[in-house]
Parts: sequence; structure tokens; C-alpha cells
Amino acid sequence: MSLDYYENNSPFVFIPDTQDAFIEEQYVTISARHEIGDLEDGKLETTMYYTDDRATERETEQVTGQQAYNENQDATMAGVSLTGFRQIGSHVLALGVSWSHEQAEDMSYIRHFRYDTGFIDPPWTGNLLSEPDISTDDYAVFVQDIWSITNKLDLTLGARYDKFDKFGGHSNYRAALVYTPEVQQTWKLLYGTAIRTPTYREYLKVLEGSFVAPIPEPERIESFELVYLYQWQTASISIAGYHNNVKDFIREVRTPDGEDEYFANSQNELEINGIDALYEYSVHDDLHLRLNVSYIDTDVIGGMNEPYLAEWMAGFNLNYAYYDDHSAGFSVVYNSERKDTNDVAEDDPDAFVILNLFGSGVITSELSYRFGIDNVLDELVYDPAADFSDGYNTERTVREFWLQLQWSPVL
Repeated sequence: MSLDYYENNSPFVFIPDTQDAFIEEQYVTISARHEIGDLEDGKLETTMYYTDDRATERETEQVTGQQAYNENQDATMAGVSLTGFRQIGSHVLALGVSWSHEQAEDMSYIRHFRYDTGFIDPPWTGNLLSEPDISTDDYAVFVQDIWSITNKLDLTLGARYDKFDKFGGHSNYRAALVYTPEVQQTWKLLYGTAIRTPTYREYLKVLEGSFVAPIPEPERIESFELVYLYQWQTASISIAGYHNNVKDFIREVRTPDGEDEYFANSQNELEINGIDALYEYSVHDDLHLRLNVSYIDTDVIGGMNEPYLAEWMAGFNLNYAYYDDHSAGFSVVYNSERKDTNDVAEDDPDAFVILNLFGSGVITSELSYRFGIDNVLDELVYDPAADFSDGYNTERTVREFWLQLQWSPVL
């Protein structure tokens, strides 16, 4: 069993420069996991969780310091899963069922200030969702068989059925061949299907203006993947190539009256082809290197604007254990330029490089620490999908210093 409490207060950078904004969040999660039995006679795994999440966005107008906007995003989530395993000869069978619950508690907002019109009197009030007290219960059942055809070849077959409160029933399948000709080498060939249901924001967003948006259908995804792994004593390299086909892709579009944006299914198919390469090397026990390179090619059949993805991405990570139980290192992340399709000339979707420094260590058997400096070079990364001409992407903030102390008492 575990109890997890989290509290965070961080700036929200994706905002016009007339306001300062912060996101405050606290959540508590209680979870439990239980196992009984073994594979030969049958094993049962049970997991359950409950999460209470409280989040608020607060904005102040920069000149006067008065409240500009306040938004609540409070919700509870819970779930239970039961999975049984049994080995029968060369087969390992699994059967599982699950239930998940999600409920919006408080999605209210009040707006005193708008960046393009100034202060509002009387202030606007409302809810972020068209169903502010929505509650959903979703169920799933799945079955899987791992068949060891030989000591070098395994076949995995699986099927899953989901019954969603709001989106009906959906079946998905997976098949994978894993071939290990020798200890150092592994090949994997995989085919699978999946879906992604719309989020609350994507189908319950309250729109400005009179337009009523239709509810999107779940995205349907079909994937092929081929992976090769080779391992030496102190190094390994893996190469993965994949082809994904996405139907009913959910994208953000303008309302006909131009007052807002809503989410709708694209009538076009999105194809994503890519290759990922990863090399890891332990120079010696204290020094570890990691290099990864990725290439993504997206093609929209029918001419829809492509998603905001960089074609090339690369990363280098070095970690050095300079003392017993203490280490430090750095990472470099590179993204090539992205396509800018929002007609805002001031956006800067150019390539960027992010440098991060980090370290960690153990002080006592119960006390540990982590620290870092993210975006050391203070690089601004602009979002080519931004609503505001000088808005930059929240995933890459300006230079940030952080420190974490973790106490894990033995009770």
C-alpha cells in the first residue's frame, strides 16, 4: 500500500504578457497492490487506487496587481483491476478486467480582465465544461497468450474490449513475434490497434459565441513496429522503425464565427513513419553515456495541416558517479524546426538546443536529494500553434533551478 501527496506551484508561461499566471495543484493518491499464487498453479494480481486532485489557475493583471482570472480544475479518479495468470505447457495465459471512474468536482471560473479589452464589469463567471459535474465509469476486459514456440521464438497474442460511458464499446488487438537467435541479439515484430478517447476538454469545452460543437469520435490507431537490439558487455544499441496510421485524428479548429476554437475529427488520415536509434555505453562503473536520435515523417492524406512535430530530434546524456552514492551530469536536447501554420508571423518555430545540468545522491539510508538547472542557456522555444504572437511553449520554460529532498522513513 502507498500514500502519495503532491503539491506544486509553478508559473504558466503560455499567456499574454499583460498578465502573470500561476498553476497551483495538490493531489493525494492512495493505492494498493496484492499478489497471490504462482504461474504453475495460477496467480492473481489486484491493484486499486483513488486520487483526489485539486488544481487552480490564478492570473493577475501586471500593472495593478489585481485578480484577472481564477479557474478551478478539481476532480477525483479511482480504479480497480484484476489480472489472472496461468502457465499451461509452453503457454502463459492472462485474463484481466478493470474499472475506472473519473468525476469533475469543480470546474468554475471567474474572469475580471481580458488581454484585448481590459477589465470587465461585471466579471464573467461560468464553467470550463458543458457538463460541469460529469461522472464516467469505464470498463475493460482483456486476454493474452504468450506462446514459447521454441527457446528462441515467442509469439504474443492479445485482445481487449473497452466499454466507455460516453463512447460505447471498442475492440483492439495485438500480435508480436520476439526472436532471440543468441543472448546478445533480439528481434521484435509487432502489430497492434488502439484507440484514444477525447478528453473532457476536447468534447466538453464551453465555447465563446453561439456555435455548438459536435462530440468527436475516438481516434483509431493502427501500428506496425520492428525493433532490433544488440547488447555487448558494457554497451547496447537498439533501432526501432514504425508505421502508425491514425483515423479520426482529433484536431483544434476555429468555430465558424471566429470567436473560439473547438476540437473535431479530421476527415483525413494521418500517417506517421519514424525510426528511433538508442546507444548506451558504460565507459566504466562510474561513467555512463546515452545517445538517441529520432526521425519522424508525417503525411496527411487529403491535405490537413500537419501536427507540430519536429522531423529530427536528438539527445545526449552523460552521468558521472563522482563519489559513493553521488552523481552529476548533463543532457543536451536538439529539435529541428517545426512548421508554423497559424498565420502569426512573429512566432519562431526554428530549431533549438536545450542544455540541462543535474545531480543526485544519498545522504542517509532514509534521506536522498536531487538537483538541477534546466535550460541552462535560457533558450526561448516558441510554440507555432500559439494564440499570441510572443507565446512560447510551456514544455520548455526559461532557465529553471530546482532542488528535491526525499525522506523515506522505514516504519
